[in-house]
Amino acid sequence: LNVQGSSGAILSLYNADTTTYAADTTTAIEFKLLTGNTGTTSGSCEIRAFKENGTNGNSARALSFYTGENGGSPTERLRITSNGKFSLGTINATPNAAFHIDYESNNLLMLDSSTGSTQKMFFAQNGGTHAQIYGTSASGALTIESDPSDNHASSSINFRVDNDEKVRITANGKVCIAHTNALHSGNLQVSAAGGDAIDINSYSTNANNGGRLSFYRSKNASIGSNTIVTDDDSLGRIDFRGYNTNGNSYDQGATIEARVDGAVNSSTDMPTAIIFKTSSEGSASPDERLRITSNGAVGVGTNNPTATPFAGAKLGVHLSDNTAYAGGTNRGNGITVYNTAAGGHSSLELAQRNAADTYGSVILNAVDPDASSNYGADFTIQTRRGGDGSYGERLRIFSNGNVGV
Repeated sequence: LNVQGSSGAILSLYNADTTTYAADTTTAIEFKLLTGNTGTTSGSCEIRAFKENGTNGNSARALSFYTGENGGSPTERLRITSNGKFSLGTINATPNAAFHIDYESNNLLMLDSSTGSTQKMFFAQNGGTHAQIYGTSASGALTIESDPSDNHASSSINFRVDNDEKVRITANGKVCIAHTNALHSGNLQVSAAGGDAIDINSYSTNANNGGRLSFYRSKNASIGSNTIVTDDDSLGRIDFRGYNTNGNSYDQGATIEARVDGAVNSSTDMPTAIIFKTSSEGSASPDERLRITSNGAVGVGTNNPTATPFAGAKLGVHLSDNTAYAGGTNRGNGITVYNTAAGGHSSLELAQRNAADTYGSVILNAVDPDASSNYGADFTIQTRRGGDGSYGERLRIFSNGNVGV
């Protein structure tokens, strides 16, 4: 059969049924072939054009493609509806999307190329691409890209769950979790109306493998390049801020910071101090209140607990208070050890290990002599006796000023 023509319909198949105008009134092309050597074994495929409805005068029509498996009759595999939508696999007569795939398989769609380095899926309007997803063959990378031509100033990628946005990546690379836009300066911003914003979970049989929050510092301005840090370089800081309506800003209330505390001399050397700062009343600039140095010395009110007069001490308390001492006042300055239980005592023990791997000590105590007494307290000194190690009171200053030895 050779059908030729130069214009119009070259070959026309016409179903002129005028009795019912029923739905599925069909005009078809059948492709039939012999599939066995018995002389009667055959199979066929079909292309059918059919009326979509049974309304007289409604000319909505669709096109279907049929194939057949071994031993089976032709089955519809693809339908193009009257409004141009595609249904593939198990046919949906009214697909909700332009391309509807319904097929009993985990693998529904594959983008494959034998020579191309990337396999892309584009999202466009009037031919202009505004987003794309693609895989890169050489690296196995998957890229999700918004606004690849940089035509928009505020493009973003967001992820929605249960009809609510959960994650957004903004145009300047900030990741917002549980909020739809960047609120502050950080690259990762996690919002919470209550409860925990971030949980760090660890599951391990190793006693040392707890949850970790790590800060890394290189003294190089190029990201990914490494330069050794030096003395007094900050290794990381945690800031605590609160909103202040007077300044319309989140003011700094406290910080915890790690700084290099000495020369970095070897591949395993990183002497570091921990610094605690708080803002006083009327200020949003935290001042240093406590420092733990690289050698374990603790300074309260000083940033150098190893300098004079603290040299050699592990705990230095620095005061800047010129209030004169008055013997008749109850105002304490420096260190207070307070026991809130009536009838108990508060102690300060000075202990020293000796060569026999035991230790001797001197204990200074504030003792409540009578639970019914108001404000009264005796001062006692205990020492530990050599030999049997028993403790004994050696001196007592009574609350009324009397002394007993």
